[in-house]
Amino acid sequence: MRNFILGILIGLAIVCTPVAVVHGLPPTVEQKINIGREAMLRGDYLNAIAQWEKAKNETSDLKTKDLKIEDLETKILIDVFLSLGYQEIGDLVQAQKAITSAIKLSDNQELNSTLVAKVLNTQGNFEVKQNNPQAAALNFRKAKEIYQQERDTEGEVGATVNQAIALQKLGKYRTAKKILQELELKLNSIPKPLQASVYKTLGTTYATIGDFPTAIEKLEASIALTRETDIEATAKTGIDLAAVLQFSEPQTATELLQEVASVSKNRETQAIALLNSIDIDIESQNWERAITTANQSQELILNLPNNDFAKIDLIKKMAKLESYTSPNLTASRQNKNSRIIAPKSTSNKRSQSLINNQHKQLLEKIAQSARSKGTARTESYAVGTLAYVEEQQGNLNRAIKLNKYALSLTDAIAADDIAYQWEWQLGRIFKTQGKTDSAIASYQKAVNNLGKIREDLVAFNPESQYSFRESVEPVYRQLVELLISQPTQKNLIQARKTVESLQMAEMENYFRQACLQAKPEKIEQFDPTAAIIYPIVTENNLAVLTSIPGQPIKLHIQEITAIDLESKVMGLMAQFNPVSSNEERIVQSQEFYNWLIKPTINDLKAAKIKTLVFVLDSALRNLPVAALYNGEKYLVEDYAIALTPGLQLLPSKAINNERIEAVVGALSEANQGFSALPGVENEIQDIAKNLNSQLLLNQQFTNNSLRKTLKETTSAPILHLATHGQFSSKPEETFILTWNDRIGVNELEGLLKVREETPKLIPIELLVLSACQTAEGDSRSALGIAGIALRSGARSTVGTLWPVSDESTSILMDEFYEQIKKTSQNKAQILREAQLKLIKSENFNHPFYWAPFVLIGNWT
Repeated sequence: MRNFILGILIGLAIVCTPVAVVHGLPPTVEQKINIGREAMLRGDYLNAIAQWEKAKNETSDLKTKDLKIEDLETKILIDVFLSLGYQEIGDLVQAQKAITSAIKLSDNQELNSTLVAKVLNTQGNFEVKQNNPQAAALNFRKAKEIYQQERDTEGEVGATVNQAIALQKLGKYRTAKKILQELELKLNSIPKPLQASVYKTLGTTYATIGDFPTAIEKLEASIALTRETDIEATAKTGIDLAAVLQFSEPQTATELLQEVASVSKNRETQAIALLNSIDIDIESQNWERAITTANQSQELILNLPNNDFAKIDLIKKMAKLESYTSPNLTASRQNKNSRIIAPKSTSNKRSQSLINNQHKQLLEKIAQSARSKGTARTESYAVGTLAYVEEQQGNLNRAIKLNKYALSLTDAIAADDIAYQWEWQLGRIFKTQGKTDSAIASYQKAVNNLGKIREDLVAFNPESQYSFRESVEPVYRQLVELLISQPTQKNLIQARKTVESLQMAEMENYFRQACLQAKPEKIEQFDPTAAIIYPIVTENNLAVLTSIPGQPIKLHIQEITAIDLESKVMGLMAQFNPVSSNEERIVQSQEFYNWLIKPTINDLKAAKIKTLVFVLDSALRNLPVAALYNGEKYLVEDYAIALTPGLQLLPSKAINNERIEAVVGALSEANQGFSALPGVENEIQDIAKNLNSQLLLNQQFTNNSLRKTLKETTSAPILHLATHGQFSSKPEETFILTWNDRIGVNELEGLLKVREETPKLIPIELLVLSACQTAEGDSRSALGIAGIALRSGARSTVGTLWPVSDESTSILMDEFYEQIKKTSQNKAQILREAQLKLIKSENFNHPFYWAPFVLIGNWT
């Protein structure tokens, strides 16, 4: 990632001043070092390495013991630069050789200490590449301490940024954020160009953490410092800003990238902007504009002198666009709301091909050149992309041969990010050929490789090759389809694991970072009376896996396309309005009952199952499963119900009902443009009647007061928030309202986990969000409530799928806490009892009032 290298380069002062060689080394050494430095900064890594290797050769005959200390330092610096260059092209063997040489030469007490810091920085970078972020963070911290001792602010800034990035890879996001906030206090003491570089890196780092508003603020601060003085720096930061905005404002991001491409004079910068804009258009399925941009950018990109990856990437995007815009396009690819987009059948042909023989010849030429230079990553990417083109054109045997060769190259350089793509391609080809076992094996390897690089997939990278919907989600779904086509128990177990992996991958994509570190649980070990139901949406079927403790997994397949299923979910959701027809709602909800429950109802009864746990997929996430109807009664009348993205559950303890404490935050008055919630006062009075509660009402309910109260309330396992809020498929639009602010989905983690950082405090067992709702018209908005549940660190979360009546909510919550107070049932059963009270009532028995309440997470 070039952003990461920028942090390293700041720490090495490469971006600031040329290297001066004034002692016993040949003068040509200085020249070669600086030519290499300039090539590195413009991304011409091969030329940079070549220059530094020449400089190293000129010094190789000089014995270390005969060198003056300044010349020894120059030799070390050459090794440092070489290691960085080799790291960037993926040659970790040569990178390790160079940094090992630098470390060996550094064993001299008279060395300039800042050079030692540079060696530590480079070693740390290498350790990150080797997936050893703990050692990297330690080396970055040592480098930072040296820079501090030497009062080298610029070096300290770079090392601090690097340390923060390594801490992120360890999952220590809050620590990384704190370090970056402390760093900003020192920025005024460094030159403005370097300030701009640091703000740029801070912006991308905050984006990696998932703090997009702050990321935008920092990137805009960088642009403000360079707009009048450095067009190229402004353009590069504009690319980063567009990468942040593309998730929430794709049109704004596209316009920004177009502006960058038009104002920058740097052809590589223009190329990156154009390639990223094509990615945004592919993600939003704006095929016409994507094709126009791809065609218009060919002359620029395919003639770049030093960026073969850009050329390969453009050709691959064009081949993908050809696949998606074929005249034989399937309906699922035409539907803009569908989340399932699969490559077309290899038999599809396009009357006017976007790809021609010149593109294929260019890929072959790039591969040959890379082979001669020993750059295996470039060669693999070129050959694998050529295999993709051959696959699209139906030349399957040649595609297989090319794929296998591309894969063999990735083994030598541990390029899992490329390897998964080639395994996926092989799987697709084998599937087309009817070789199901071989296809499953290849798909499984692809999924395994995705698991290895999941942190890189969710990390912010403006030059990323990944789109979750295009390049990640289909791998999981297509594997599941293959597994259930041969429904042995081994395959069904693997299908279940794959579904859970997909659910977590989608959550991490939602947050743009890994969001949950928990071990999978075996349900029979902690709740033998619960069954797990996995409805899996594939392109043409709804496959339902039912896992009952002690029994084989059962599979039922309903023939319905993903598009038709989504339409039916939307149709049923519209019927939950109290003024809608009861008859129509009952018919539609019974249809879903027949698909999800009826095939295994006898098994559920025989096993004496009490709780049904749903791992809902795609559009089904918005479905209020408690209201599914069997012809006589609702599902919740027979079973307690819980939702979870999978059995990645945080350990939970039963709430002691002898003396229960709760922290309650509530808004009853109109505020920040949101309406009053008059029923909230009754709700919190009922909570106080059942629990010993610490109440923050209206003006008292602020972010700071909530944080303070959570820390001071040593044993309260419950946090109840009766306030406006929204769950959305966009994390920046998912929030909980306080009196003077909003708690964003990312801020919630830091707010609640203060309980886990203090030894005497207990974690939040139950988070209740009684007035929040899913975003209207957002087909994936249930990701927001699942995201809140996961991000908060609470063991379980109760929320609502739509806004409900104040009065009915007050009654339900009163019964909910009454049950917590008097019973030892699990949380899902307690919610069921509260819902049953409304079902049995005269005024609130309609599902509109009780069905939207869902429990997510550990239900025990």
